[in-house]
Amino acid sequence: MAPDDVLVALLEAAICLLCKTAAEIAWVIKGQSFVIELGDWLHTIYPQTKNLFLYRHAETWLRSGLRAYSRGGKEPDDTNRTREKQRRTLLGSLVPAIAQYDPKKPLSHAGMLSLMWLTTMERYVQYCDMGIEMLAIRYVSWLSTPRETAEVMLDYCQCRPVDMTAIYEALDRDSQAGTRLSRDAIGQEKRVIFEHELAELNWHLQNHAFIHESDFEVLNTLKI
Repeated sequence: MAPDDVLVALLEAAICLLCKTAAEIAWVIKGQSFVIELGDWLHTIYPQTKNLFLYRHAETWLRSGLRAYSRGGKEPDDTNRTREKQRRTLLGSLVPAIAQYDPKKPLSHAGMLSLMWLTTMERYVQYCDMGIEMLAIRYVSWLSTPRETAEVMLDYCQCRPVDMTAIYEALDRDSQAGTRLSRDAIGQEKRVIFEHELAELNWHLQNHAFIHESDFEVLNTLKI
């Protein structure tokens, strides 16, 4: 058996284990951004699934990532180099663009977040070119029109309930309540994007093959 076949079999077994409760008739599996690397395999295993792609614009993605996971203060060079090495080791195993980045060139946290965003967006475009259908929903749609967005999404997935009360109540709650990523906690965080961080994002955008704008909009993006 080829190595990829072994991994596909392992992926299918993991999904079956995750969805083992017989009482359920439908499952929603939410993956973090890295999981998009498995998209073609998942489509091969489950070609009838309804696929959703939730995304932010690059600048808001960068701001969110830095605010949640970066202190932002000036640190000694040795500390910065140690943190960079740790991040490159961890994220390089998940994000091809980070693994392939020249190890002789410095890559800041902002640079890694930029490459993560570009990799995810690029992979979505590749899947569209392969004929894998997805409904793309921008994060701003959830902020501006959460109920309408949920209704269209559920219609697309063919699982919209007659009574949407529980859905609307869930939309009013903070799923990260009580954690450092809660709306209240992040709202109190004063972390901003520094000019050199924004410049690094723009550098990576301009050096990408076809994604050059931070507000790049992918095919099949929901319009409300």
